[in-house]
Amino acid sequence: MAVFGAMAVAASAEVRLPRVLADHMVLQQNTEITLWGWTTTGGSAVDIATSWGARAQACSDRNGDWRAKVKTPAAQTLDQGLRPETIRISSGNQLELKDLLLGEVWLCSGQSNMEMYGGWESPANQIIATICGDNSWNQGESAQADRPGLRLLDVANVQALEPRADCQGGPDTPCWTRSTAASAGHFSAVGYFFGARLQEKLNVPVGLISADWSGTPAESWMSLEALHALPDFAQAVPALDTYIFPHTPAVLFNGMIAPLTPLAIRGVIWYQGEDNMKRPAQYATLFPALIQDWRRAFRQPDLPFYFAQIAPFTIHLPLGSLPAELREAQQAALQLPHTGMAVNTDTTNVNEGHPRDKRAVGHRLALQALAKTYGFKDLVADGPYFKSAKAQGDAVYVSFTGTGGRLFTRDGAPPTCFELAGADGKFVPAQAVLEGEVVKVSGVRSPVAVRFSWGAADISNLMGRHGLPVAQFRARLTGTPE
Repeated sequence: MAVFGAMAVAASAEVRLPRVLADHMVLQQNTEITLWGWTTTGGSAVDIATSWGARAQACSDRNGDWRAKVKTPAAQTLDQGLRPETIRISSGNQLELKDLLLGEVWLCSGQSNMEMYGGWESPANQIIATICGDNSWNQGESAQADRPGLRLLDVANVQALEPRADCQGGPDTPCWTRSTAASAGHFSAVGYFFGARLQEKLNVPVGLISADWSGTPAESWMSLEALHALPDFAQAVPALDTYIFPHTPAVLFNGMIAPLTPLAIRGVIWYQGEDNMKRPAQYATLFPALIQDWRRAFRQPDLPFYFAQIAPFTIHLPLGSLPAELREAQQAALQLPHTGMAVNTDTTNVNEGHPRDKRAVGHRLALQALAKTYGFKDLVADGPYFKSAKAQGDAVYVSFTGTGGRLFTRDGAPPTCFELAGADGKFVPAQAVLEGEVVKVSGVRSPVAVRFSWGAADISNLMGRHGLPVAQFRARLTGTPE
């Protein structure tokens, strides 16, 4: 009789799913995904059946938590049409997830430059109208945003003192939504352009999850465990910020990232750093730790993590070299495997930290993924990086990697944003001339150091053959001035 009673309780238990597992979502193809949720009664059996033939069973623990693994097949290509799948999850009740697609799933995160929408139709705040949105959105892109195979989900901005089991839906795309002019226009512009480019090249469905919050530092997006391993944050304690921008450690990881970590994703794109700009040396350690923290949290040690380098800007303040130093700290994260950086020194409007050309940023992040994660040999993901600088008399010859065989300037003018320092160590603007794949820099007697694109408002014009900008650098010189 006792056994019968236990079975009756289990049979009556209802199953519930997290917000991220819902109709219209994209499931990561060709892998083993996790499905999870809760039952109203602990010790309840959960049966899972998919339309592609995979089945699984789970039993909830005493708290009602359950997880199950299900293998997914390869996605059907978009030129064959969409093939919606279903998943039935049963306990005392039965839930059916409908209009599911198999494809590629990416998480888009960071601060305002990731959060900003592509379309801002006459916003009430005219200041916002001048800095937000994408230049190309109302110049034709919105007409191309109807992409049934591109699915979008926004995570609400939530702070939490402890890791949450479930997230909340954002105000504009709170549930998984097909990409349309309306939904994509109120989704992360960088995320949309990234996903659209991936879909065009991969020819499979793409799912994007946006979890971002304007004006937030990296430490808010990290777990407390990871932060406590860093000397500067060894005593960090989460605390809810009563202001609009939460700045305290771990609260955004707890509220917005932790609920997503059981999900199988292909990778992460990240656009953040402005809020850590006054602490560039610290960021050089903090940012790589964040990447490794997320890889542990998602249980994917090789999780691709591609990030946008912050653009030059002044925000009407004398920032000096801080933006450049933060960009240098970001670049240090490239020492980690499976990372990549989109250089954006040519996309900015310098009086704001919000480049209007979000298409370029999204497409450059897509190049990172397509070339490095998906192996497209015909695509070049990285523009030129500094290789060496050698003094010959009063001239300095700067060489780069990744030029593609040619350097050029976008406007046909001589290269800009080069500076030299003499024996006094003071940098001054220098003249630069292209000589094939080398830049000849002059203007200082007996130079000892050179730097490029180091000013807060330096918008460089120097590009590699593949149309990607040259990354900033600073360097001491080799060679002996005559």
